[in-house]
Amino acid sequence: MFKIAGVTVIIISSVSAAFIYSSGCRRRIAVNEGMLDLISYIRARILFFRDPLSLIFADYQNESLEKTGFLSEVPDAGFGAALSNSGILHLFDKNTSACLVDFSKKLGRTGVEEQINNCDMCISLLTDNLKAMKAELPDRARMYSSLCVIAGLGAVLLII
Repeated sequence: MFKIAGVTVIIISSVSAAFIYSSGCRRRIAVNEGMLDLISYIRARILFFRDPLSLIFADYQNESLEKTGFLSEVPDAGFGAALSNSGILHLFDKNTSACLVDFSKKLGRTGVEEQINNCDMCISLLTDNLKAMKAELPDRARMYSSLCVIAGLGAVLLII
């Protein structure tokens, strides 16, 4: 009886931990991809059409950024305020968060060339971070799964 309960605990804990970790990482990846897409879109609209920001944000749609509430905040509050109000800054690493905050301060307030350069800087940083996150996802899921198996074995030993 205890052996069956112990095996069940091990299986459930390892699968659930890997699932919880991977779903959190997948959300981070989706939001980072959405922000990369948004900044690429902003860059193209500024470079080719010289559109005002209100028109750019009114035309843009992205499911992962809409789920966070970021896109609904942008037209009224602005890019920088929407970053802080929607609470998505924690989904980026420290350097990317600083870059996005700096980007938001300069967006629409500097010349076209400087805005394009800021877009390029954020795009390259987001691209590098996405590559790193996607590369470490399987390893980390395996690590969390292994840790939960060990915790499950410890729970079995305590039960017995």
